[in-house]
Amino acid sequence: MNIDGLELTIRSSNALKNAGITTVEQLVSLDFSELSAIKNAGEKSITEICWACVQLLNGKILERAMEWDAEYPPRPNNWHENAEKAKRYDKIAALVQPNA
Repeated sequence: MNIDGLELTIRSSNALKNAGITTVEQLVSLDFSELSAIKNAGEKSITEICWACVQLLNGKILERAMEWDAEYPPRPNNWHENAEKAKRYDKIAALVQPNA
């Protein structure tokens, strides 16, 4: 995904592009110290970039959760309900923490 999809301000977007970062994949591979070292990316830009990534992640988690709800619909008054919820939460946890 191109970083233009994050809808950043021009200053933040230009700072990333000038650093050679054009995709979200490249962006999320950076650790905080690498992100903070980007020229012309001050505290406000770093905050904006991080917040945009969090919003993107939350949107993807919500999309996946909706898919999983369709795959594992809740079953009221059924002992399997807790097992189905556990499967959904395990999948969400794996998405948020893929190395866990």
